Amino acid sequence: MDFKEFAEAHRLRVKNNSVENLIHGKFGELADMGDKGRFRLRLLAVPRAADMDRKLRSRRKTALAAGLEMKWQGDAESIFYFNPADAAQVMLVVKLVGAKVRRRRILTPEQRQLLSDRLATARALKAAPRVAVLGENSHTETPVQNPTVAT
Repeated sequence: MDFKEFAEAHRLRVKNNSVENLIHGKFGELADMGDKGRFRLRLLAVPRAADMDRKLRSRRKTALAAGLEMKWQGDAESIFYFNPADAAQVMLVVKLVGAKVRRRRILTPEQRQLLSDRLATARALKAAPRVAVLGENSHTETPVQNPTVAT
């Protein structure tokens, strides 16, 4: 499975940092290692604070208990390998990294038409020219007349 196909199948956003494709999350990132079809989970404790260190240690324990293979462990990061074909590991990894899953809306034809009409109305109102209305709150009570026109 390709990394972009993996991201599309699980509704995740891929970003390219000019070196590799990444899926960013609140607590780390996912990447393709090109290593026997396995992907990398990188958990980070950034910013360095006691709270983030506790979260990193807790997430590290959860990943080890789930059977993810630990590649490297440091003070502020942990790197694991996981199998993208294993649905249980994938669900856990997405949760551990804190990646945002793109919402999928399924609309009925009536809902789709209603939203389409609402969008068309909003676009028409935005494109229409605006007319200034003088009223009680305006600075001048009567419109200014052109002095060259005789009344």
